[in-house]
Amino acid sequence: MDESGESFEQYHPQSASNQPARESNWHSETGLGPEKITANLYQQIQKSPLYSARHLAQAIANARMRIAKEPYFIAPSYQELPGIKFKMVPLKKIIGSVSPSFKHWGNEYSGRQGRHQNIIKSLVDAARSDKQEVFRQAVNRIFDLDNQGKHGILLSELEGTAGPVYFVVDGTHRTSAFKALGLEAVPCQVKKIQIREVFSTEPRDLSWWDLAQTAGLLRGKIEVGNLQLSSRKTSPLYSIAIEKAVPPWVASFSYGTFFRFNRTYNAIYPNSFINLKSLANPPTILPEQIFFDRIAFNKFVSQQYSKARK
Repeated sequence: MDESGESFEQYHPQSASNQPARESNWHSETGLGPEKITANLYQQIQKSPLYSARHLAQAIANARMRIAKEPYFIAPSYQELPGIKFKMVPLKKIIGSVSPSFKHWGNEYSGRQGRHQNIIKSLVDAARSDKQEVFRQAVNRIFDLDNQGKHGILLSELEGTAGPVYFVVDGTHRTSAFKALGLEAVPCQVKKIQIREVFSTEPRDLSWWDLAQTAGLLRGKIEVGNLQLSSRKTSPLYSIAIEKAVPPWVASFSYGTFFRFNRTYNAIYPNSFINLKSLANPPTILPEQIFFDRIAFNKFVSQQYSKARK
């Protein structure tokens, strides 16, 4: 398995009517077909501790407790770019979803209790059967390989300073089940996204954008307007049109979440915040620690304020 997640890329000609924006603008490359993907998944499942577990239900419960501690973020506000790819994505780079109903990877929707166990059991039982067609059918039901993932998992891909991370748009239960299984990578449809405009009704976000601009992490136009909540009630609405951001998600997360997200990203891509340049004129090298620690960040910002006053 290629660590970059580029083991195969195939294309799907049309969007699924019940899925978000699975468009037809594909960029064609050759890669692995369904048979090789299925074989790859079979090998991964055989290596899973759940495959050899004597008491599978208890092993699944333990695995769910384990993944509940793994990083999970609700996707930031974003704009989709044209095109969609079908490729293998490393599970460690899938770090959240668009669903605010999920609080961690061990969650299940109230109306879908047992979904994790059913997915894991179907794959493990099919792999244990040692029957190729049984396993192929189980995989196809979950990943829809015969249709290049048309009804499989859909991800948003956000490019960072050293590589992409992913958020689940459709298939959060399945993704968390694969994390519980301990799989390395799974086939997904992927849409690239970018962050160009962010809206908020929280004054603290407005303050955060101001701090980020002072620190040289963000450049953009901030506007303050009103959001009509009802015929008699309005709320302040803040927005920023982003010209440039270091890293790209700086305006999308709250002050506290920003540092936690950066630490998660750095665990995936070590040293990815070293030698980043500020957006100041002239640009300067930003201290790595300001991306991980709010005390270091605040100290850095206060120094920038002092320089500006001088």
